[in-house]
Amino acid sequence: MFPDVVGQEEAKKKLAFYLRAYHNTRIMPNLLFSGQKGGGKTHIATEVGRNLVEYREIGKAEMKADGSTKKKPWIYINASTIKNFRWFMNSVLLPHCVGKASTVFIDECSEMKRDVEFNLLSLLNPNVHNRNTLTVDDYPIDIDFTLNTFLFATTNVEKVSKPLADRLKRIDLEAYSINDLATIIQKATPGVSYIEEVLCEIASTVRQNARQAVQTASEIVSYLNGSSKFGQKHWMDLKSILSIHPLGLRRQEIDILRILKERPEGSSLNSLVSKTGLAKDALQQDYEMILMQHSLLEVVPGKGRMITGRGVEYLNALPA
Repeated sequence: MFPDVVGQEEAKKKLAFYLRAYHNTRIMPNLLFSGQKGGGKTHIATEVGRNLVEYREIGKAEMKADGSTKKKPWIYINASTIKNFRWFMNSVLLPHCVGKASTVFIDECSEMKRDVEFNLLSLLNPNVHNRNTLTVDDYPIDIDFTLNTFLFATTNVEKVSKPLADRLKRIDLEAYSINDLATIIQKATPGVSYIEEVLCEIASTVRQNARQAVQTASEIVSYLNGSSKFGQKHWMDLKSILSIHPLGLRRQEIDILRILKERPEGSSLNSLVSKTGLAKDALQQDYEMILMQHSLLEVVPGKGRMITGRGVEYLNALPA
């Protein structure tokens, strides 16, 4: 069911189970996809949408004029653009959901306004009737789970309210392995042959991020300019042109390691903010995360931020 989704075997197995049940019952659970940025949440949710056939009744799919099965219409919304529930009602629910088949995908759902989330609690509450009605200004909004499926995605699943999360089946996506990322790059560069085992080395620099793997693939195609072979010589040249560092670290992340190497006794967060000029939130939620992920930096109680032995080895291995 998911030929274009690399890796994510656990998620695909669970989703395939739900989709098989859907084709027998017309009921697809409302889902919450969680995972890291660039981890494929939108991609796999879209693939789920492509498998949701529109049914007149159980076992009888709607057909197009060309004889193919008709898919449920796909409605994509970024949660940050939803102004309030009345806007959501008038722009999404009434024109696309009430009495009509649809799959509504709400991306970055942790950013939803509270009044939107509150009203969705009533509309998405699971029950034996597989439908809910919410009355607003004497107008009934009827959501029928044999017609309507709601999919949500977020990087910050901890910010989604527990009542809403409890109404959804959660699909947690795994971090991509180097082999998965290499496969994504290969798929995104059809016709390119990678030699001298360079593909896994390229994959190690995309920060375990499928989106960045696709972006790197695009850069490889631009670099080759019609050629079909890519090896170590090409990779060394492209790394130099684009300033690609081992593990895909950015210059500021390497600078953080250098600052910490000069302070073997440790550094407080405020001191590191002062030294780097970075905002505290950015330092904690962005720059430090990748360094901790690769065990290059650690936070030690009583000492603060410290470079690890692996971090020192990383710096020592960089070209002079």
